[in-house]
Amino acid sequence: MAALTAGLSAPAAGAQELTPVGVWEAVNGLSRYSVSYCGAGGQELCAYVSWIHPDVIVKRDNAKYLNQTVFDNLKRVGHLRWHGTVTIQGYAVDGTVELVAADILRVTGCVLLVICQTGDLSRVDEGG
Repeated sequence: MAALTAGLSAPAAGAQELTPVGVWEAVNGLSRYSVSYCGAGGQELCAYVSWIHPDVIVKRDNAKYLNQTVFDNLKRVGHLRWHGTVTIQGYAVDGTVELVAADILRVTGCVLLVICQTGDLSRVDEGG
C-alpha cells in the first residue's frame, strides 16, 4: 500500500484513504466480489467472485463462477484506475476498473473496443 501512495501528498488527519480493497456488491445485490492489491509491488488489482445469492446460484447455473477470478493483475494506469483483462461470466474482455468514490467501484468491459458495458459496484460494510 505504501508503494501505491508514495509521492502523493498525505491525507488530512482523520481523512479516510480511498482504496478499492474490500468486498463489493453488484447493483442488483445478487453477487459480491473480493478485491485486493496484487502483483509486483502491490500496484496491480485482483478480484474474484466471493458470493452469489442463493436464490439465483441454482436457477441461473451460476455456481461455476463462485471463487472464479474476475480480474487478475490489472495494471495501474492512473490515480485509482486500472486496466487489463476482465472476465465476465466466462468471457474475457478489455476492461477498466476505477474507484470513482469511496463506496463506488466502476467496472467497464469492452469487446473490440467498440461495444462497451459499464457497471457500478457498491462497497459492502463487513462490520455489520
